[in-house]
Amino acid sequence: MSTFFENFFKLKEHKTTVRTEVLAGITTFMTMAYILVVNPTILSEAGMDKGAVFTTTAIASFIGTVIMGLLANYPFALAPGMGLNAYFTYTIVIGKGYSWQFALTAVLLEGIIFLILTFTKVREMIVNAMPYSLKQAVSAGIGIFIAFLGLYQAGLVKQGKGIPLDLGTITSATSLITIFGILFTILLIVKKVPGAILFGMLATTAVSIICGVSELPKAIIGKPSSIAPIFMKFDFSKILSTEMFIALFAFLFVDLFDTVGTLVGVASKADMLDKDGNLPRARQALFADSIGTTVGAMLGTSTVTTFVESASGVAEGGRTGLTAIVTACLFLLALIFQPIFAVIPTYATSSALIVVGLFMITGIKKIDFEDYTEALPAFLTIIMMPLSYSIANGIVFGFLTEDRKIDWVETEKMIVLCNSFGAESVFHRAFDCSDEPEYNLQRLIGLGCTRVLTSGLGANVNRGAKLLKYLQSKYGQHIEILAGAGVTTDNLEKIIEKTGVTQIHGTFKKYGIDVTTTADDVTYRYTEKGDFEEVDPVELAKAIEIVRIINEEEINV
Repeated sequence: MSTFFENFFKLKEHKTTVRTEVLAGITTFMTMAYILVVNPTILSEAGMDKGAVFTTTAIASFIGTVIMGLLANYPFALAPGMGLNAYFTYTIVIGKGYSWQFALTAVLLEGIIFLILTFTKVREMIVNAMPYSLKQAVSAGIGIFIAFLGLYQAGLVKQGKGIPLDLGTITSATSLITIFGILFTILLIVKKVPGAILFGMLATTAVSIICGVSELPKAIIGKPSSIAPIFMKFDFSKILSTEMFIALFAFLFVDLFDTVGTLVGVASKADMLDKDGNLPRARQALFADSIGTTVGAMLGTSTVTTFVESASGVAEGGRTGLTAIVTACLFLLALIFQPIFAVIPTYATSSALIVVGLFMITGIKKIDFEDYTEALPAFLTIIMMPLSYSIANGIVFGFLTEDRKIDWVETEKMIVLCNSFGAESVFHRAFDCSDEPEYNLQRLIGLGCTRVLTSGLGANVNRGAKLLKYLQSKYGQHIEILAGAGVTTDNLEKIIEKTGVTQIHGTFKKYGIDVTTTADDVTYRYTEKGDFEEVDPVELAKAIEIVRIINEEEINV
């Protein structure tokens, strides 16, 4: 049997073993097993049978992950995605008042459309269109994102009062147990113990039970619930309605970039990208994702997608589809071992996610931060993932070649994709790095680009005002000119007057001073201006009002 696995999954070629792959598969399952509890809880609030959703979640995860392992030979696992299930319940059903059958129909259509796009290589083109630095940024961004998930789930950080985030109650039992899990896992890693992340989670669960925070399961084996209440329950009565289009578009857009971001990020960490920075067998991986979503909708669950928790298995050495097969089999076994999952605390997986985040952020070292044309998109990608609580929102475009020319091949791919979904396409300040602004703008217009962010090739909008005025007057009817760089409330009105642009981009930040770093004549501040930067709400409101007044005046004229 061992020989079969080695030959089928090409273990030696990928420098791995059956033992390593099995441990990695178990680890991946353990880090994402929470979906078996969370997904039924969320979808049940939409009116779906909770027991049936548990069964469906396990089966859909098994099918999608098996296809990924056999067809793509990647150690990636699939399951109903977090965020997408929340959108399903809280936005479409509860927020908009539609039935869960209506939402399930939108998920089915999403899967079918993605199957078509996969066969036409459109999704694969998107994966390969991402530049190398951005792929590394995605990996680092995902690392921070999942670490944040772990910290939040454990209660180590919480929603603040008057501030976005605040430090949680570190002395609580759950927080202390999580901290124990992190330290114990790191100790095992330092000692180079195989399966360190898995054993860290098991130890955390054991401590939780010993401390009385968690309870022993009341039973080991339970009978799986029937999926009859939710199987093939679709509502096609509104399939051509505007409401269905909006719901479908949201599912398509979020799932597309979540999947692409996860595949690229995790693959980058595992050194699976080729010499050109592309993901081999991307088409097969995306096909598995599409099949998972389509079959999942038939069974009765929200969008099935590639999980970022696959990174935990990769961190344990998983490199082939055998890791995915092991994970898939455990999802199937979970059907009869349902009572066991009730005792695995969330913070047992939280410690693992935090440690995995540490592993994934190392890709940031491969980004050239001396080249700001690469550094800016990479930085925005990294920082926007945790701050917007989404992998999808972290991906931007503005591609350049090595000689600082716009990469028209990659740019066209992204514009075509945005247009196909009815989304706006914005080319950022990579536009200012080339010395052919008029030619570049003409080509962007010809490709159907919606908007371009530019300073007029100057260091700031003041220095680029002349070119901005020219571009706005000649091409403003065909593409939106978004002026940015050095915009403040003091010069905003003059910039609009000088250039004729109708859109302004600014950060409107101020320096904030941490009073704890200053006392009497002694200061521990990092700069003379202050300790940190933050958006100034007063300045922002002032800027909005200026633009509003100007636009109203133009309309009245």
